[in-house]
Amino acid sequence: MSPAQFSALFEGIDWRLVRPEEPRSTLCPCGCGEMTRIGEDASEGLDIVPAQLRVLVTRRPRYACRRCPGAVVQAHAPEHVVPGGLPTEALICARPRRCARAPLPRGLSRAVPAM
Repeated sequence: MSPAQFSALFEGIDWRLVRPEEPRSTLCPCGCGEMTRIGEDASEGLDIVPAQLRVLVTRRPRYACRRCPGAVVQAHAPEHVVPGGLPTEALICARPRRCARAPLPRGLSRAVPAM
């Protein structure tokens, strides 16, 4: 398959799946009311569905109180399998039968069951 054929095959496919993560509450801690959205952070991770790759986008909006300086809330960022990396658990373990024997990324170790 030529590069032109390959790009034509995947042209127009939306690879991103957006997962919004909202904070538990957007009420100001001092009790003066609802906070206002002031922005968001986004992180990406490569995921795999059998025979399908996709990019998971996690959006975490930030909220601030208009009346209180410094009162900002945001949902916690999801944990990454590889700190600072893109792969998700599904991408690292794309072959479930071989997952137990597959080498782990640098910096990770398997827990040894206690006897």
